[in-house]
Amino acid sequence: RKVSALVFENAKMSYHSASPTESDKYTHLSGVSNVSKDPVRFLHVVIDDVIGRGEKYQPYANAPGVKEVIEAYRMFVRRCVGRNLPKEKIIEDLNQAGIPQDRQQPLAEGITSRWKEIEESLVQHSSHISQAHLKDFDWKLHMTLSSDKISTLRESLLLLNLSVQQNHGEKSKEIFMELNKEQLGELIAKLEAANETVQELTV
Repeated sequence: RKVSALVFENAKMSYHSASPTESDKYTHLSGVSNVSKDPVRFLHVVIDDVIGRGEKYQPYANAPGVKEVIEAYRMFVRRCVGRNLPKEKIIEDLNQAGIPQDRQQPLAEGITSRWKEIEESLVQHSSHISQAHLKDFDWKLHMTLSSDKISTLRESLLLLNLSVQQNHGEKSKEIFMELNKEQLGELIAKLEAANETVQELTV
């Protein structure tokens, strides 16, 4: 049974709320009014920077607090796309950050209009962290007898098949694992820790 969609949905829910560090930086989102009279244009300048088209901040160089505002928008854009936030959630976060209501919708639409560009940039950046990535996986539950003489004692085992793809076009590698409940818990804990590290590096 393929459960990739379910796992990715759970991952998004796990990272739906901003960390304290992110929340602190997001307080500078409202400072865009001191940096530019056209926040949407400024947003697109930040997105150009995020996707690697170069920094074009010269017109805003003398604005008060510009560095903090730039970093806040860079982090916010990466978080929105990296965590696949819906537009409604983006608008909600902008509202909580103190962005005036008449600017929330245009800013959210500015991000969604360039979603694919930002997403491709994040994927490319993430690929430099590891030489391989998880392409897909399949699993099934298996019941085994702990003793062929005592049929009432059963143990649940998870048969897990991981398809790992190399980032440089090499063939994918199949990894098979047989895990009991305790081993599965340990694996999930390690994967969650690894995911947190990747989030810190990419979002």
